[in-house]
Amino acid sequence: MSFATEFEERLKAGYPLIWINSKEEDRVVKTVEDIAKRRRYEVMYWSAAHGIGPVATRQDEGGKLEQAVSMMMAVVRADESDGKRFLFLLMDAHTSLIQYGSSYGTEACRHLRDLVSEWSNPHLKSKGHAVVVVSPTNEIPMELRQSAEILDVERPTADELGKALDGIVSVIHGAKCPADARAALVRAALGMTYAEAENAFSLAAIRNKSLSLASVQTVFAEKCQNVKKSKCLTLRIPTATGGLSRVGGFDRVKDFAGKIKRALSPEARAFGRPMPKGLLLIGVMGCGKSLITDMLSVEMGLPLLNWNLGATFGSLQGETGQNTRETLEIADAMAPCILRLDEADRQLSGSGSSDKTDGGTGARLISDIMTWLQEHTSPVYVVCTMNQIDAIPEAFLRQGRFDAIFGADLPVEAERKDILSILLRHLSVPRDPATFDIAALAAASEGYSGAELEGAITRGLDAAFEAGRELQTDDIMDGIATIKPMVKVDPDGVRKIQAWIKEHAEPVSSYGLAKKAEGGASFARRIDEN
Repeated sequence: MSFATEFEERLKAGYPLIWINSKEEDRVVKTVEDIAKRRRYEVMYWSAAHGIGPVATRQDEGGKLEQAVSMMMAVVRADESDGKRFLFLLMDAHTSLIQYGSSYGTEACRHLRDLVSEWSNPHLKSKGHAVVVVSPTNEIPMELRQSAEILDVERPTADELGKALDGIVSVIHGAKCPADARAALVRAALGMTYAEAENAFSLAAIRNKSLSLASVQTVFAEKCQNVKKSKCLTLRIPTATGGLSRVGGFDRVKDFAGKIKRALSPEARAFGRPMPKGLLLIGVMGCGKSLITDMLSVEMGLPLLNWNLGATFGSLQGETGQNTRETLEIADAMAPCILRLDEADRQLSGSGSSDKTDGGTGARLISDIMTWLQEHTSPVYVVCTMNQIDAIPEAFLRQGRFDAIFGADLPVEAERKDILSILLRHLSVPRDPATFDIAALAAASEGYSGAELEGAITRGLDAAFEAGRELQTDDIMDGIATIKPMVKVDPDGVRKIQAWIKEHAEPVSSYGLAKKAEGGASFARRIDEN
């Protein structure tokens, strides 16, 4: 149900205090005005700058909220015999009401409580008078929580964004927008606010001289900038080529990705297939968990939202919850997309003792994420990566939270050959793997992760450049020799992860599956023995 429908129903039902949670004040005010006009309300406006009056411009009285509320009560009483219905639209009320420590904030709360109490009696309730607060937060003073009806405003739908685009086309001289470009531009703007979308469309029209398929990248770029305002999210638009073919190993995850792509399709919804939840990747550091997510985004052609869970925590009461809700709202609005929680174990470490360390904020954050994972119906696919098994919140491992839990072990020799070849082909100046002894390099790098192999090639490039010649096998071999892999730095830690994923996770590759079936020794144990 849309916000407009929910709001109008509350007005019909005689709710005296409606608290609208949205950062899109102009959009909300326009919607409220349209409904109020249709239902023949007398609208009065209040803001901290303009006071109270019938228009949202400078007034002579009611600059303070408690004065404005007193005037509202007086206006209603004076016009009661005329049968008028009043809607009082308060734009900055939250800045006054949250001042709990001052008599100013307390007095404003008291006045509003008295007003709501008076308008709740059957006689005045039938009149339908209402106070509507437009606020960027749903943190409401304790005194008003039982009296206020909270409504959240969803991000603009595709239809609304289409109207915003049509409006821009109509006011820019000579601008045109073919049907195929219109659909692509609207999809590109999903997740933006109405004003952000209008600005992006306008910029695209100016920059590209018209609105066409070429304008889509401009809108995507603006969306990437706007997403940063959330503090917790960054957005990556898939532009690389190759997709999953750029990842060595992981063949079982690649096969699984094909199933997920089909499961997110409209055909799957029409068939009645449940919405897929997400993927949990756990394993040794540097083994490609983040890379496979990047390439999954490219393969599926979906935007990749990176959620910085650490930035979600706020110092103010209720700030963490507000950040969480905003993040998930953006993800839902931007769907279909991939939402990545990278190294979630590190960012959520200590959540198990959250009640003792942060008043339970970390535990509530996990609970909010798990509830959303269970209940959301939008095509947002979550990929969560973790390295340290001791820090994994138990809630993440319960059956049904994710579609699958995959464990990423250190690559076997055949996978290292594949990884080295891919890395060489995708250097900024590509090299032909056929000119290197890939077999020898793979044999010399047992126990090395993909990241460590990349480091060895980088060191080889440095050596070749300093020597003034082309990169050779020996340069990379020297690089391998100078890098101490994690399996030697922390063999106990690597062995612990390997034992856990063998017991609790699906191997990311068929090589790992075969090793699991055979019960083969881990790299950490074999290297220890040597």
